[in-house]
Amino acid sequence: FPFIDFGFIDCADATEIRADAGKSGIFYIALAKCGLWKMIYNNDSDDFTVKKLTAEGEIVYRVGLGLGSEHGDYYKDPKAIYCNGVIEGEYGFFRSLDDGVTFERVNNDKQMFGEINSIDGDCREFGLFYIATGSNGVKYGRPVKG
Repeated sequence: FPFIDFGFIDCADATEIRADAGKSGIFYIALAKCGLWKMIYNNDSDDFTVKKLTAEGEIVYRVGLGLGSEHGDYYKDPKAIYCNGVIEGEYGFFRSLDDGVTFERVNNDKQMFGEINSIDGDCREFGLFYIATGSNGVKYGRPVKG
């Protein structure tokens, strides 16, 4: 493991932690230049498993979770991961439907929105996500059908 300072997380830093609703002890942590991590606490053995979901050098400032499939159950099924940062050298907003194995960009170069305070997926509608900006209000997006 590379050294990760989880004490770096506070309100002055571009970091975000999301608990996986419906699943005990699972957390997704955006650690800016240290990337995106998944932490699982096992209550039976009282230990943690930590896995890095992004490649070395990738940056993730914000993370949120949403409905993971068209007819999925938000509380029981795997979730979509939404994040904001630099993936494969490109800044933007991204979604992963396979727990961070792959990411797809969900915005274009004209949709940047300035300072981003948070990102989250919808728990009822697959593909719908929200971005809380610093000065442009709350934006939302969904896949184009076609």
